[in-house]
Amino acid sequence: MKQLTIVIRPSEAAMIEELAEDVLRKTMTPSDDFGDLVGIENHIEAIKSVLCLESKEARIMVGIWGQSGIGKSTIGRALYSKLSIQFHHRAFITYKSTSGSDVSGMKLRWEKELLSEILGQKDIKIEHFGVVEQRLKQQKVLILLDDVDSLEFLKTLVGKAEWFGSGSRIIVITQDRQLLKAHEIDLIYEVEFPSEHLALTMLCRSAFGKDSPPDDFKELAFEVAKLAGNLPLGLSVLGSSLKGRTKEWWMEMMPRLRNGLNGDIMKTLRVSYDRLHQKDQDMFLYIACLFNGFEVSYVKDLLKDNVGFTMLTEKSLIRITPDGYIEMHNLLEKLGREIDRAKSKGNPGKRRFLTNFEDIHEVVTEKTGTETLLGIRLPFEEYFSTRPLLIDKESFKGMRNLQYLEIGYYGDLPQSLVYLPLKLRLLDWDDCPLKSLPSTFKAEYLVNLIMKYSKLEKLWEGTLPLGSLKEMNLRYSNNLKEIPDLSLAINLEELDLVGCKSLVTLPSSIQNATKLIYLDMSDCKKLESFPTDLNLESLEYLNLTGCPNLRNFPAIKMGCSDVDFPEGRNEIVVEDCFWNKNLPAGLDYLDCLTRCMPCEFRPEQLAFLNVRGYKHEKLWEGIQSLGSLEGMDLSESENLTEIPDLSKATKLESLILNNCKSLVTLPSTIGNLHRLVRLEMKECTGLEVLPTDVNLSSLMILDLSGCSSLRTFPLISTRIECLYLQNTAIEEVPCCIEDFTRLTVLMMYCCQRLKTISPNIFRLTRLELADFTDCRGVIKALSDATVVATMEDHVSCVPLSENIEYIWDKLYRVAYLQEHFSFRNCFKLDRDARELILRSCFKPVALPGEEIPKYFTYRAYGDSLTVIVPQSSLSQNFLRFKACVVVEPLSKGKGFYPFLKVNVGFNGKQYQKSFSKDAELELCKTDHLFFCSFKFRSEDLPSKLNFNDVEFKFCCSNRIKECGVRLMYVSQEENNQQTTRSEKRMRMTSGTSEEDINLPYGLIVADTGLAALNMELSLGQGEPSSSTSLEGEALCVDYMITEEQDKGIPILFPVSGN
Repeated sequence: MKQLTIVIRPSEAAMIEELAEDVLRKTMTPSDDFGDLVGIENHIEAIKSVLCLESKEARIMVGIWGQSGIGKSTIGRALYSKLSIQFHHRAFITYKSTSGSDVSGMKLRWEKELLSEILGQKDIKIEHFGVVEQRLKQQKVLILLDDVDSLEFLKTLVGKAEWFGSGSRIIVITQDRQLLKAHEIDLIYEVEFPSEHLALTMLCRSAFGKDSPPDDFKELAFEVAKLAGNLPLGLSVLGSSLKGRTKEWWMEMMPRLRNGLNGDIMKTLRVSYDRLHQKDQDMFLYIACLFNGFEVSYVKDLLKDNVGFTMLTEKSLIRITPDGYIEMHNLLEKLGREIDRAKSKGNPGKRRFLTNFEDIHEVVTEKTGTETLLGIRLPFEEYFSTRPLLIDKESFKGMRNLQYLEIGYYGDLPQSLVYLPLKLRLLDWDDCPLKSLPSTFKAEYLVNLIMKYSKLEKLWEGTLPLGSLKEMNLRYSNNLKEIPDLSLAINLEELDLVGCKSLVTLPSSIQNATKLIYLDMSDCKKLESFPTDLNLESLEYLNLTGCPNLRNFPAIKMGCSDVDFPEGRNEIVVEDCFWNKNLPAGLDYLDCLTRCMPCEFRPEQLAFLNVRGYKHEKLWEGIQSLGSLEGMDLSESENLTEIPDLSKATKLESLILNNCKSLVTLPSTIGNLHRLVRLEMKECTGLEVLPTDVNLSSLMILDLSGCSSLRTFPLISTRIECLYLQNTAIEEVPCCIEDFTRLTVLMMYCCQRLKTISPNIFRLTRLELADFTDCRGVIKALSDATVVATMEDHVSCVPLSENIEYIWDKLYRVAYLQEHFSFRNCFKLDRDARELILRSCFKPVALPGEEIPKYFTYRAYGDSLTVIVPQSSLSQNFLRFKACVVVEPLSKGKGFYPFLKVNVGFNGKQYQKSFSKDAELELCKTDHLFFCSFKFRSEDLPSKLNFNDVEFKFCCSNRIKECGVRLMYVSQEENNQQTTRSEKRMRMTSGTSEEDINLPYGLIVADTGLAALNMELSLGQGEPSSSTSLEGEALCVDYMITEEQDKGIPILFPVSGN
């Protein structure tokens, strides 16, 4: 019988393949088992975009990486289910770790499993390597390898993308990022933690079968989600374990959940730990038990291990934050502590790490510690327990291998200590009662010595081998009289002696600490002298603040260093020092500087200079090289009459001159400070004028508050964003204020001489807060009809959608500034000024006034009223209101709310709005008006907008005399009807005639959906203005307020003065 041979040409092969795929798509439907998983679709769509499925020629490998329990496998299975319909040949293989020496047999088994799955042939035989490539070379395949922990596994099954046909996709799921890099998989999708909202939803799906918890379970559900650390595995397991349980059961289980680890969660997470090398397991336990949340560099110095950090990071067991701190998930932390606890079999003294007060107390007081113990760390939250930790003189004698001892403020020690473990690397004992450390302690391995607030008089006698020591922190050890010999402390980087009030000098041996970066001896009240000729070329920070007895400055040779501490800069702080006045005559610059800095100091390297409390009239003569200077602080230098020439300090960013009361002006050379960002001169009471021929192009913050002699508005920069001029003698806000286009905050309260405010402040579109409270001399705001017209142009020349976006960005940025204009207690404001303020300013406003303007179509005496919603408003997606209240001054002896609020009632359901957390209503000396605007979206309201009455109840501890509300976007006819009804109610309430009421008035025009408002408001100060033809000018004012409402940002009654 002849064998039948079928020859298929390439074109026919492609046609058959296409036909097979078409049949496959029509006969298969993807599983929908994953459709109910919270957030799964977002992951799938993100990975699909990386896979580039639209490309039929490419062969692509993608890695899915993340920590254990985060849902990688679940995402992989869901993705596989979605993509299977597009691939005739596909396989989902989970890696299983195997033991044994038969590597070849293991690889053949892997190949057989893959080919059996992908070809659907269970009895397939594999006799040699390379069969995968041979059999699948022309096949379009989908291969997903899960939980991969072996590079050999990848090399055997998916050695190269070229092993497979065009359009193939290989997906590798692993915890080990380095494994993906080693296999040259560059496309990596990192599975991140879900948001708090999604995490709560995941928990509720498992526990309650719905997306949110029942009302009486809310707090408990939030805490459980927090305990799970937003880890999907933890959320699912804990939710399932609590499903169907009563609230009482949940409450009884909470202590267990807080202190322990669920068995199912532990079993899953333990796999990651077991796969680690022994040294990496040790590192994992060190971090879990002692150093989670610590700075990486600090822990590396202690553990002397860099490789372990890299391994744990790549296996996603820890994360290094952008600012260099270790972050381990709280469930992994619990896993590590459970592993250590299990090895001790219930005996705390035989553990490697102790982190619980009860265990530490037992071991220390009963002296049951063993050589197994490596670290004792009392958590900060247990520092202030009412029970003291009673330490015996021999408490640490059995702990010969103890390396890390941190016991906080618990050092109750009735006797002296006779033994400290010789292998200690970290000794952290705040408030230690010892007068000195045991004589047997050698400190050979000591890296960090931290004993703040101790009773130490000295540390030890003689010279100890301190070659490992990097940090010594003895701050506020008030009894400390001497520092030990530091001859062998050649690696010391930080010495903190702040507040050591009995310390008189430093040992000359400190000159051997050539790597010293940080030296702080501030508030060492008895410090008299330094060693001379110190060669500390690495020193970057020196603080001698508050050393009044220091009579000679050390001749320190300071140099630049690559070490980034603090921020890689040199800084000198020498506040309140009494310098030796017996200096030779004819001093040049460096000799003069001897009063505050050593003559050997190289000023061109100085980055920060702080000489607060300087006693002399000037720092130096002439121009000096200060090319590296970034910050200078001369505050509290009351004798300083002039600052030095800073024309060469071209990098200066911050100049602080607060309380320099003898300073009269600044030199014009400050115009060279093109990088100056902050200039503070608070309480410089002698300051009379600033240079006017300069424009500091980078200046953002200028603080001249309390400069009581300053009469003219500062014009040294038009780039200022925050300007503080309160309590000055300034008489006018000039018209050129319009050039300050970046101004955001203008504080001018208590400027008693201020008389005129230019209306050009209303041109400043970025101005968010302007406070003129208690400027009682203000009479007028110079009239300028072009101000409002300019605002109108600003609105009309921009498309509507861009206006909305602008206002939204603006309001978003000032959410925490309590945006408003305050004219509280400005009693002399004339009528034109009042009208101009309200006509030009679209911010919330506070100013004196006794009656609600007529513009508010609903007005009532007291603190409540009801608004009738016209039918035309019921079909809108939201309701917009403007409101005003008249508030009486605070009664003597009466408490007050620090904010104003309003309750709004729709169909009997109440909504409360709070609009200021720091209202300071007590500052209002007479009746005041507060204007605001706000909105309600339809989705925030009950059912549909099928109601007619809306009730308003304004609340404040100050008595509210009147209130008013206007509903926005209604027709002119409806407005007129509302106004008429409101006036009748007001007359009926007061019993007066219409002529007697004398209310201000307003006009609204409905035109192409924009509300136009003429805010010619006299605010209860006589007759209405005769200027009634500014409807067009007022258009933008109401429009912009309304657009603020459209964005859903409540801006009600922000009456804070600060």
